[in-house]
Amino acid sequence: MIEDHDIDTSFVFVKLRGNRVGQPMNDRDVRALFKVLCKKTGMHIHPHLLRHTHATIYYRQTKDIKQVQERLGYANIQTTMNMYVHPSEEDIRENWEKAQHAFQLGNIQSKEVTDSDVTE
Repeated sequence: MIEDHDIDTSFVFVKLRGNRVGQPMNDRDVRALFKVLCKKTGMHIHPHLLRHTHATIYYRQTKDIKQVQERLGYANIQTTMNMYVHPSEEDIRENWEKAQHAFQLGNIQSKEVTDSDVTE
């Protein structure tokens, strides 16, 4: 663990051994680390999963897709929405409970439907 070393850094993945202690790991090092972690835990995870997780949590906290897009560096907001923002089961359930009230007949506040509306 990084706490066991005298390292002051804001990097997520740093070398803990060798002549580059405290320096950021390169892509190959991170992939090798995840390979070992997957083997030890039996879980199939990859470094990019952290990006997905960050984007999802950030969106849940802010509800601001534009900020998430900017943090991830995408030009097209659709990429952010389609690839990185995943509603949780809890989000879906809570929003359904909120919306369910509107579906009750006594709560509909739209105009009354007439025969002419149906035939148009």
